[in-house]
Amino acid sequence: MINQPGNLDYTKKLKKSDIIKIVILVIIAAAIFVTGLLLNDMSNKNVFTIVAILFSLPVAKILTRLIIIFPSKQVESDEYDEVVGAAEKKGCEYKLFPSVVITSEKKVMYMDYIFIIKGVVIGLVRNKKTLDKNGLQYVQDYLKKGVNNYGSGYTVRMHKDSHKFLEDLKGIKEKDVSKSDEEGVIDYIDSLIVR
Repeated sequence: MINQPGNLDYTKKLKKSDIIKIVILVIIAAAIFVTGLLLNDMSNKNVFTIVAILFSLPVAKILTRLIIIFPSKQVESDEYDEVVGAAEKKGCEYKLFPSVVITSEKKVMYMDYIFIIKGVVIGLVRNKKTLDKNGLQYVQDYLKKGVNNYGSGYTVRMHKDSHKFLEDLKGIKEKDVSKSDEEGVIDYIDSLIVR
């Protein structure tokens, strides 16, 4: 199965694959550099050195993502099952993003859940870094502003308490929104997730 946002263990698998990619790229770069040294009488002034240095670019990109997502924690599978069960009881189409990291120009936001149905986006945020300095309000305002660009009439609510999130999830009802607005909002939220 392809690892993508929406899978329970998305960030956990992403962290693991990033570490593996970094190790492999560093080993390849070191091998190229050492090969260049051996072929050029221990001189680092050769094309192999340049190629080895160029391997630092993808390593830097992957390492940056790893640093951003590393503090995120995966939600418990029992809680996830409870959230999915409540969502399934609604009997409507929905999109659930568990354990995701989204970014803005000012903040990295660690989200436990983002749940989307027609006309409503709700989320659960329990990470202390995200909640500092009116963080919950910032997340809600940031998502609301973006969601309103892609879908009219959407309500956006964020929670920091899992019980209130579940109550809200069980009580929300679909609104009458167009299919294009619904797809636009889902695509917008999906585009915010660190990949």
